[in-house]
Amino acid sequence: SEADDDDDDGDEGDEEEDDGEEGRSRKRKKKSTPYVLFVGQLAYTTTKDALHDHFKSELSKSDQYDLSAPDSLRVRLLTDPKNPSKSRGMAFVELTDPEAMHAC
Repeated sequence: SEADDDDDDGDEGDEEEDDGEEGRSRKRKKKSTPYVLFVGQLAYTTTKDALHDHFKSELSKSDQYDLSAPDSLRVRLLTDPKNPSKSRGMAFVELTDPEAMHAC
């Protein structure tokens, strides 16, 4: 029956058991899978902070996106290996909210 197939222990899947070295059982949070946007055709003078501030200000215009969590918005700006202060004109923006991703 379907009831027998369900292995629902009331856990929403946000935590998992982890036995430490000493056999102690503890709970830890699973990382949520980020939604990643590719942003191209950026100026070579673009900075990580400027791009982060742009996305944060645009998404903050609507009250429906919660950006208060530390990892709710992350920017990975690709830079020139020989000159790390120079952008390669592309970046990856990671969001934890799929609705925020579609709003971009």
